[in-house]
Amino acid sequence: MISAQTITRIGDHESAIKIYMDILSERPKDKPALAALARIGISRKNIDILGTVAKQAGLLDQATLASVVGLLLRADAVFVLRDMILREGILAADFVAPTVRRCHSMLRNTAGGNDESRAHRALLCHCILDIAPDDASARSGLARLFEKELVAARKLSGSELRKAAAKVLDEDPRNAEALRLHAAACLDMGDLASAYVSLARLPNADLTQPRISAQFVVASSASRSLEEQVDDLRRLDGSKTDKNAVLVHRASRIGLKAASTAGNYAAVIAFADLVLAQNEGDVVAVKLRSAAITQLNRSLQKAIRAGVVSQVEALWDSIANVADVEVSGAAMRFFLRTKDYGRAEAIAENLLLIEPENSIANGVKAKLHHERGEYGQALHRAMTVLKNNPQDLAMMRIIQYAGARLTPAQRPKSISANNVRNR
Repeated sequence: MISAQTITRIGDHESAIKIYMDILSERPKDKPALAALARIGISRKNIDILGTVAKQAGLLDQATLASVVGLLLRADAVFVLRDMILREGILAADFVAPTVRRCHSMLRNTAGGNDESRAHRALLCHCILDIAPDDASARSGLARLFEKELVAARKLSGSELRKAAAKVLDEDPRNAEALRLHAAACLDMGDLASAYVSLARLPNADLTQPRISAQFVVASSASRSLEEQVDDLRRLDGSKTDKNAVLVHRASRIGLKAASTAGNYAAVIAFADLVLAQNEGDVVAVKLRSAAITQLNRSLQKAIRAGVVSQVEALWDSIANVADVEVSGAAMRFFLRTKDYGRAEAIAENLLLIEPENSIANGVKAKLHHERGEYGQALHRAMTVLKNNPQDLAMMRIIQYAGARLTPAQRPKSISANNVRNR
């Protein structure tokens, strides 16, 4: 039988391609076949072949991979390259990024290319930056794509500026300069909700700029719910700049007052925590927080007695981090009865951090470990309960059942042979 190499040498590429494809269908990681198919694809500029080769890009040598990437990019096979980057990670990004930069330079010299071509290259750059956020080639290439439009847009205002920025964002949704310009135009026009959408999409580094962070707070407070405003302030607080700390403190005090007036106790607690993080002695925040916790505890107890599952779930999610031990225990038992074992176990674990000997929490953990077949852990929890309540029949049964399924070496020495007989 004539080999694929021989067929290639005599110029019958179609037959050679078929042979290599058959080999790769049986052995996808066959390096010689993949390299040979790549050489044919490169020589014939066959994008279908190169797309197949790109699926195993990690097996190609550097020179071949660079040639494959260059041809795919010039053919606008951006989605093939995107998939290759997402699959191969930094390996592919290392080869794609410099080629992207060169193609951007070419585009810049030819009136920027058409909208579809630029949008494709923007997508490709973002794929690279998702894997390698500091990649200079992708960043510089991305900046060049819309440079002329953004320079012209800065001379506009109002609706014209908004329209120009929106056009860039249609092609490059993460373009930071376009987002800033779009937000500024929306703020000038009084459309705070749209301004917020653009500001929220900016990278966190932009929120360290006093003007941007102030715009962000204004837009958030005018267009977002109280709970969402808390999340925005937490994000801003994460920048750890002195000016943002002052801004967050002031906005938190305003939010605290608004939440108290609205009777939104969960938001009161959240805003109060932000205020107290910077001023532990804030009397108003301490007082409002304490009152909100008391009210939520009462509401949760009432919902538990009424047996309204959706209401108990919502209230517990609001108070989980600040509920007292008694209410936590009641909620844990409620969720156990309604077979919401995830919530019940989470509450039990939190209670045990506060009270390691808590019988109710240890009992819940013992039952759940037992149900999952984790007999060693079930035994340990059950024994902890029996220290304080030696007549607990449920725990006795767990010790008998779990102990029987452990070897003598796995059982605590305090468990006698009589304790582990099967029921």
